[in-house]
Amino acid sequence: MTPDAFLILCRAARDSLALFLTGSLLFAGWLAPRDLGIALSARLRKFWAWGSVFTTVIVVATLPAEVSEVGDGWQDAFSPTLSKAVLVDTTIGQAWIIQAVAGVCLLLLTWRKCGAVLSVIPACLLLTATALTGHVRMIGMGAMFFQAVHLLAGGFWCGGLIPVAMLVSDTRKKKWDRSMQMALARYSAAGHIAVPLVLLTGSGLGLNILGGWPKHFTVYSTLLILKLGLTSGMVCIACVNRYVYVRNLRQKRNITASLKYLQRGTIAEIAFSAAIIAIVAVAGRMDPTTLSLPTN
Repeated sequence: MTPDAFLILCRAARDSLALFLTGSLLFAGWLAPRDLGIALSARLRKFWAWGSVFTTVIVVATLPAEVSEVGDGWQDAFSPTLSKAVLVDTTIGQAWIIQAVAGVCLLLLTWRKCGAVLSVIPACLLLTATALTGHVRMIGMGAMFFQAVHLLAGGFWCGGLIPVAMLVSDTRKKKWDRSMQMALARYSAAGHIAVPLVLLTGSGLGLNILGGWPKHFTVYSTLLILKLGLTSGMVCIACVNRYVYVRNLRQKRNITASLKYLQRGTIAEIAFSAAIIAIVAVAGRMDPTTLSLPTN
């Protein structure tokens, strides 16, 4: 396996874990009512603990691959000179340091059962450090800031789907209680901010990287359009979930059917978000201006 292919796999795995760790920690620590948050934290604790372990291991494993990209392949992976150059002289190295420190802090907090309220801080740092890498670093600090906003909003939206799916599954087995209703209502209300932020920052950054709407399509621009299509699909599913099925639950209409379709819709959103992360991992290693697709 080439260093480039290895980095694509590592980025997809790392970003998936960071996204879902951040969103689920935010949901349990900050959105859910206290008793429900404690119950969710107890159930998600193993996921958080092992997720932090795997994320930290992946972060550590990416450094030799990044060094190999700078050098002449895997034979230079552990070169002290090149490793120092990557860490000190590149934004990739700066991002790696932040992610490594954040990963260790998250690992310690989750294994010591310090709770979601504190653990979400290193999780957010782990996620947003990615904004220092990729194509946005060539545009400037403003683009990096908006990329960080894009990542945080996406982390809240996509990562929060895991506890939402858990609550919906629980509700199908027992009574639809007030704490669950309140948690979903808060998630929905915050989603009215997070979803537009994801769409606006993602579209703006994509057009900025491409220099406007592409006059001819490359593999990179095609992947961005596919990402936008999947995100739009998530928005449609989220709107149906919020304005049809959740409303039915509040009004106590068609509860059984609404819970079933709400659960399916939430799982579909999780699948869409996983596909988007895979697309971003591939596109992030591409030159936006090359690899033109045939026009006819």
